Amino acid sequence: MKGKIGFVIAVALAFLMVTAGAALAANQQKVADAIHGGQQWLVNAQAPDGGWTDNNWGVRNTATAFALAALLETNGVPYTSTVITNGIAFLMAHATDLGGGVWRLGDGDGHQNYSHNACLLALALYAAQAGSVSPTLTAMIEGAKQFTLSYQTTNPANNYYGSWGYDTGDKNYSGDNSNTQFAVMGLWYADRFLQNNPANEDWATYNYAWLQHTFASQGNDPLGNPMGMFQYYPGYTWDAAMTGSGLWQIAMIGKADDDMAKAVANWFGYTPNYNWAITPPSNSTCNYYYFIYAMAKALTATVGAQNLLGPEQRPWTTDLVNEMVDNKAIWDPAPVNPGEYTPVHWQGQYCLDGGNTLATAWVLMAIAFVDPNIEKKEAFLPDPPVVDFPIRGLITLSTTGNVTIQRAQRRRLGPERFAQNVTLPVGATEFTLNNVTVGGCTVLNILLPPEAMNPANLNSFVNADGTLKAGINWFKIRNGEWKGQGNIPIIVDKVAGVIKVTLCDGGPGDEDGVANGKIVDPGAPGFGAAAPAPAPGPTDQAASKSDSPFGCFIDTLLH
Repeated sequence: MKGKIGFVIAVALAFLMVTAGAALAANQQKVADAIHGGQQWLVNAQAPDGGWTDNNWGVRNTATAFALAALLETNGVPYTSTVITNGIAFLMAHATDLGGGVWRLGDGDGHQNYSHNACLLALALYAAQAGSVSPTLTAMIEGAKQFTLSYQTTNPANNYYGSWGYDTGDKNYSGDNSNTQFAVMGLWYADRFLQNNPANEDWATYNYAWLQHTFASQGNDPLGNPMGMFQYYPGYTWDAAMTGSGLWQIAMIGKADDDMAKAVANWFGYTPNYNWAITPPSNSTCNYYYFIYAMAKALTATVGAQNLLGPEQRPWTTDLVNEMVDNKAIWDPAPVNPGEYTPVHWQGQYCLDGGNTLATAWVLMAIAFVDPNIEKKEAFLPDPPVVDFPIRGLITLSTTGNVTIQRAQRRRLGPERFAQNVTLPVGATEFTLNNVTVGGCTVLNILLPPEAMNPANLNSFVNADGTLKAGINWFKIRNGEWKGQGNIPIIVDKVAGVIKVTLCDGGPGDEDGVANGKIVDPGAPGFGAAAPAPAPGPTDQAASKSDSPFGCFIDTLLH
């Protein structure tokens, strides 16, 4: 009888696993269809001159910039395609030379800051993916950055210290968290292309003071955790859109582990406030997708897709994706041209949302950021649920060319870290790189938390005298020990706060050991031991599910 019961249980479990797998595959396909459909809609909406028009704002530079950003940040439209290159040419042609090497990419219609920094963001994203661009474009990005810096309010006695306002001609103009979010985005993406560390720049220091000035306590949640939101500007009301904006700024200036970030996550995860269906706490929908875009990126960078949200442990990534795809997506008729996807868009609600172009671009970027199964050009990875490495904070993975990142996650080091005298300051990562040239190599960029390059931190990559620590390598688990791999090139850029790891398809860092255009490489940057000869074959244990502290997290994310 026991044997029959055991057989029945085994059959039932097998059935559940098959059913769960089928549901997971269906959900993942649903999200992929929405991403590709949104890309198709944007491609179809491009005008013959290379630009886009938003059906509300009417600001072509801004619409073009965010359409390009969405196509560049999601996989499907190569940066070398005519869609992208024509859009970049449109933005470059519409730049205005203000003299002195400074460029303003604005429309002059009252949205000067928004438009200028949206264009800076798009151009910097494109340049970072291309890797090598014309001197004209590089100079334009550098000039546009300097122009943005020129109208930040930098007087500590000013009530708007550290912020940006609408008017790019008066740095004492009333600033707010909406305009400031766009300026910070423009500078953040520009700094990454120009190989500067945003966290070390003066503008970020001023911005942090502004965020502290506009942060407002909301008491404690039922578990006693502090909650907080952000105001539009000091003395004005707070709301969800500005709170998402403030949290996204915190992440970009290297403060993802700040107490303000934790308080915002506690506020949004608390039952009365948690709602992806409409912008809380009001019933206004005119800044809905604007909020979705900021909060999705911000929570990805501060809470992380690996973690649940709030005292009720909400699967926020699943909730967000389901709301956007199941309830908000508007599907167009099926295409008549072979090889095209069924277009899908999201309807802008005017005000901050703009029209359909901005809303669609913002939703695409939001979905791509929160879902690790979607191929993307960069992945935000805050601390995992269990931390056993010394330096906390957000790391960002990014690639160049058409190589994409998928299924990226942070992981604990595990007991192997004690096997030899090494330090792995920011822990380990697991990821898959797609679209690699078969048998070729690519560079993975890892933007580190600020403390990882702090000479005063004993666990950083830098000695007290400013030199790099000895034995810096890409470490992998070999025969139960973390060992540096001397045959995997690694470069440390102290100024940019970036580590660059060269990984080769089928090479020593590729787990499957096969040249197939895909690199699966769990590993960790670290120092403190001479690099031994590599073990033969793909013996890395860091990717095994039995070793992973997250188990099947990614496999169940959208179930």
